[in-house]
Amino acid sequence: MFESFSAELKQAREALNISPEQLANKIKIDLKFLEAMEKGDFTFLPEIYVRAFLKEYARTVGLDENKILKKFTQIRDGKVAVEETEPEVDQPKSETSNPQPVKYVEPVKQIYYNVSDSSATSKKTNNQYFIIGALLLVVVAIAVYFFAIKGGSKEIITETPYDEILEERSTADKRRFMEEDDSQQQALDSDSLVLKFFAKDSTWIRIIFDNATEKEYYLRNNQTLEVKAFENFNLFIGNSGGVSVTLQDVPVELTTKKGLPLKCIIDRNGVKYLENTNLQNR
Repeated sequence: MFESFSAELKQAREALNISPEQLANKIKIDLKFLEAMEKGDFTFLPEIYVRAFLKEYARTVGLDENKILKKFTQIRDGKVAVEETEPEVDQPKSETSNPQPVKYVEPVKQIYYNVSDSSATSKKTNNQYFIIGALLLVVVAIAVYFFAIKGGSKEIITETPYDEILEERSTADKRRFMEEDDSQQQALDSDSLVLKFFAKDSTWIRIIFDNATEKEYYLRNNQTLEVKAFENFNLFIGNSGGVSVTLQDVPVELTTKKGLPLKCIIDRNGVKYLENTNLQNR
């Protein structure tokens, strides 16, 4: 069922001149598991690990990891995508080589309009608007003279331009928002829980933050991971014996065993172990 899929993986590896041993070492997988994948056998481990290995395999040999995982799921479910091809359309052949007769097309008659009258009327109207506008300016100037100068008032009133008012408000709003952001960040740093992982072996981790946001991580040997939450961390660790954990820089003692999964909740009160969880397809 997976023969063509496995052949695609193997061809991508061989195109880069990477041996099975080199690739297995690079993605931290046993050689026998890699060879099984290239033979179309994906039953050597639970699917959650197989998908993680497939993702690393595709990324290392330059394939699109999302497309590879999607294709794997389709083949597993018996939904193999078939590319549709458009049927070729035969072009009609000319029965004769004689050229088609040229049809006579009557030339389009050009129609001219006399616009001299409308142009003169438009110019007359524009002149009238100009005279009216000039009279209005004179009236406004006289009114300003009598009320501002003749009135004898020595007080000069200046109006701040609208653009300057907007700029001042914008600056004040930015300053206020920056102060609020700083206070929120300080609250987050002071109230949040900091959980750190140190990988002693390759492992897969799924974390649900505060019973809301879920994220997945894949750690290799000697890699570290630091995450934060307000209330708790709901953890599912694939290789529980391959990672050490600290909360607020204090080591957390986990009941772990290399190669076995572990599900627990870590909060300010410590560790709460959950019942054994069967690995489910994602």
